[in-house]
Formats: sequence, C-alpha cells, structure tokens
Amino acid sequence: MRIFLTLICLGLVLNSCNKDSSISSARDILTRVWLNSKDVHSTSFSYDAISTIYHNGKVYGSEEHFYAQQYPNGLIVKFDSLNSSNGIIFHYDSSYAYQNNKIEFSNFRPLRLWKQAFSIKFESPDETLEKVFNLGIDTTLISEDTFNNQNVYIIGATPGSLKKNQFWIDKEKLVTVRVITYLEERDFLWDVHFEDYLSLNNSWYAGTVKFYENNILTLVEEHINHQIIPTLPDTFFTPSNFGSLRW
Repeated sequence: MRIFLTLICLGLVLNSCNKDSSISSARDILTRVWLNSKDVHSTSFSYDAISTIYHNGKVYGSEEHFYAQQYPNGLIVKFDSLNSSNGIIFHYDSSYAYQNNKIEFSNFRPLRLWKQAFSIKFESPDETLEKVFNLGIDTTLISEDTFNNQNVYIIGATPGSLKKNQFWIDKEKLVTVRVITYLEERDFLWDVHFEDYLSLNNSWYAGTVKFYENNILTLVEEHINHQIIPTLPDTFFTPSNFGSLRW
C-alpha cells in the first residue's frame, strides 16, 4: 500500500511539473501562438489530398481533394478535380458547401470552428477570443494534456470532456492538433485530428488529417504536393465564383 501511494504521489508531482506556470488564461495561450507567428507571412499555397473513406471500420472508398488557401482570408476545397462543381469555400468567418455549383448549406458550425482554429496565428488574441466564443467555446476554461505523445494546451474543456467545443494546441510547435465540435441538439461529436506536421515557408502544415464522427473514424486525408502559389486576391474566395475557380 505504501509503495502504491508513493507511486500515485510521484505521478502527481511529475504531472504538475509538465504544467506551464506562465499560462493562466486562453489569452495567454493565444498570445504565445500569435507572437510566435509574427514572422510568418500569410502565404498563399496549394496542396492535394488523397482521401480514404471509412464505413463501419473498413475502407469504403477513396477520392482526391484539391486545396488552395491564404489565411486568414480564405480556403477553398474542390472534390475529385480542379474542374469540380462540388466542394467548400471558407471566406473569413463564413463557409459554403457546394453541390453542382449550388450552395447546399452555409456556416456549418464544425467547419467554421475548424477554419478558425487555424487562423489563430494571423489574428490578434482578442479577435480570436471573440470569434471562438461566438462559436460556442468556453474561453474561460483551459487545461493541459498530451496528444500523440506531445504536450498540448486545451482551450474550452478539461481532459476527457469531449462533449464541449474545444481546440488543442501543441505546446512546442504552437499549432492546432485537434478540433472538437459537439452539436448538443443532435448529440453529434465531430473530432478532427491534425498530424504529421511539415515545415513550408517557415510555417507548419498538417500532413495528415483524420475525421471522426461520434468517435468513429470516417475519413483520413494524406496531404501531398504542397506548393507556394501567387498571392490569392480576396475576391478569389467570393462564394459566387466557386464554379470558375482554378489555381
């Protein structure tokens, strides 16, 4: 019993040693990310994604996605080919999903939170706090945990509290590694993992993205062919332009 209690105490001590005493609020975390990104330019870049679809734990199919983005202005995704009439546009705080060049739905909260979690290095901490609060994140609640063997900050929840909107930031690279959106009205949990980060133009980008719905893996994207492209004008992300967009 004495040995068991000693191990528990040791575990508590080691855990407390991993805590960052300089961080006491979400603003502290976001300020650290923002200051670390001061020398990162809002570069336009593109990449492709090989997407594997899962159903009932088995591979169901695959497709290719094409991305172009310039944070914090926007992000566009085209499904299957650059000539596709299906995909998604993120434009500042709005999002639009297209089917046959027609908007199927807009401003789906999980998509908006996903995009916002990646804009934190380009927007001031106060801007980010206001936006994520409006997306249902409790900005008064922060904690720390590990994710894929890396220490992380959590904004919006405590470890294990998955039924809360939240995002996780790698403490070393200061990049977003997990975004969780919980839709209480549907009891639906959307959990996105960003892994295998690679460096491009003095910044970090996820090489693998995994999507889970209610704790079940549904999609894995392997990002390839990252390229710096000419600066994209703000008008590039205008929703009415989707069908004609190329890069």
